[in-house]
Amino acid sequence: YEPGLARTQNNLGNLYRDTQRYEESEEMCLSAMEIYRRLAAVNPQVYEPGLARTQNNLGNLYRDTQRYEESEEMYLSAMEIYRRLAAANPQVYESGLARTQYSLGCLYYNIQRYEESEEMYLSALEVYQRLTAVNPQVYEPYLVRACNNLSFLFLAQGNFEEAERYAREGSKYDSTHHTIYTNLAASLLLQGRYAEAEEIYLRYKEELKEDFLSDFEDFYQRGIIPPEWEDDVERIKKLLSK
Repeated sequence: YEPGLARTQNNLGNLYRDTQRYEESEEMCLSAMEIYRRLAAVNPQVYEPGLARTQNNLGNLYRDTQRYEESEEMYLSAMEIYRRLAAANPQVYESGLARTQYSLGCLYYNIQRYEESEEMYLSALEVYQRLTAVNPQVYEPYLVRACNNLSFLFLAQGNFEEAERYAREGSKYDSTHHTIYTNLAASLLLQGRYAEAEEIYLRYKEELKEDFLSDFEDFYQRGIIPPEWEDDVERIKKLLSK
């Protein structure tokens, strides 16, 4: 009955994390991981997937609670397992690999390790593109999310051309994921393409106004707004505030 116990503890750990009961979440996940490690030592083919899943969940928990070194340790361990599993059975395990790579990309972004964040996002994106080609209904949302994060990562570093590229890539797959247009509009505006940017800002003004304005504050704090386009940014801010 230990596999069932570990599975239940893992699920309970996720529930506690979702409800911000972090200590209880950690207790459940650590207990599940201990069981899966013991089982995987005897039968890795059957129990390593559960171990990787639990480590990924612990990585999420530690990231949420800003325990970044422990988060990285869990993600890297999970990724190593998923890589091995995906090499033998990509159809089953590539999605788990991409999920962990995406999560690691988020972690590296949070701690400003941008090159490593880009590497992880791109790896996840490559997998999701492959999976989306076979099953778009399931994997398109994950693909768009990876594109969205890559786009904002490049925006945050002042690489507006690449930010535009990945925003367009994401919107090509799912035009209903409107948040990606915050990145597309900003990348155009900060390249001096005011008319193209203005059209997007006006189209999504009612829905995304707060996101647009919040992004501008973030860009000012980062110091990435080119001086020659500061007046254009102020014009858009006034347009959004009407």
